[in-house]
Order: sequence, then C-alpha cells, then structure tokens
Amino acid sequence: MSTYPTAPSTHGGQAVGAPAKPGTLMAALVTTALAGLLGVINSVYVLAVGGKEVAGYMLAKVVADATGQDVDQLTEKAIQGLAAEVAGDQVQGRAYLLLVPAALALVFALLMTKASTGIRVTATIFTLITVAAAGWFSFDYGSAAPTMMSITGWGATVVGIVAIVLMWLPANSQYAKALKRA
Repeated sequence: MSTYPTAPSTHGGQAVGAPAKPGTLMAALVTTALAGLLGVINSVYVLAVGGKEVAGYMLAKVVADATGQDVDQLTEKAIQGLAAEVAGDQVQGRAYLLLVPAALALVFALLMTKASTGIRVTATIFTLITVAAAGWFSFDYGSAAPTMMSITGWGATVVGIVAIVLMWLPANSQYAKALKRA
C-alpha cells in the first residue's frame, strides 16, 4: 500500500494541477541569459582580436580625438609601441575577469526555469558580478573603446540590472513555492 494519494488533488471540488509559469520568470530568464551572452561576446571579442590590438586602437583613438589625425594610421603605430603591449595585457586580463561570471550567469539563467531560490540566488550573484565588471570596464574605456566593446559592455550592464530586478519579483517566488507544494 502506498502512502501517496492516487486521486488528483482537489480544491473546492476542482482539480488542481501544476501552477502556471509567470511571464516574469521567462522575462528574467531571457534578460539574465542576454546579459551573460553580451558579457561573453565582449570578452571573446577582446580575446579573438587580441588585447594588444584593442589597446592600440583605444590609445590611437584618444590621440586621434585630440589631434585630428587618422585613427587607422595611428592604430598601426600604437600597436608597435610598448604602451599597447602593457595595456594589451591589462585589457586581455579584464576580458577573462568578465568572461567567467558572464558565462556562469548564462548557464544559471538557463537553469532558472523552475524559479528555484538557490538557482536565482546564484544567477543573481553572477549577474551582479557581470554587471559590475562590464559597467566598470565600459566606464573606464569610455569613448575610446571599439564599438563592439561599448555596445556589449553597456548592454550587459543595463540588461543585467533589469534581469536582477525581474528575478526577484513576487510572482516568481510564489511560483517556486507553488511548485514545492505541488
């Protein structure tokens, strides 16, 4: 004999099934995944192009803005210099600092389908680190950053903030509790 009920659960004479998944949960999942993806794209861009080349472009752009010279010509010269070598190591190191939490935010976003509190806490932590790193780097590089870095960095920052808010809306917590009860 089993201790589990075999008849469907009822409430007021009506059968009770699994609770409906709130739209806010799907919005949280998508925005968290997007923030993580933008952070990963930003990092992969820097690593694929090369830290030295990205740093050389940023140095050339600062000089070009001040002097009015051509950015492309200055970039070739800047890449050959010692400053681009040192700055390139820093840019590449920062790319790795952003890559790890962004990738983990993406992974935990995909695990968030049941609104588990533990998964949401972990996704929040990695999304917060992604927001902080992407925002700090984007602010630090400013207008000298290549367009791809600016778009993905600021995108990860803004979308990540929205994702954190969406993760903790009451509908998601109520859904997680209802799943535990069901």
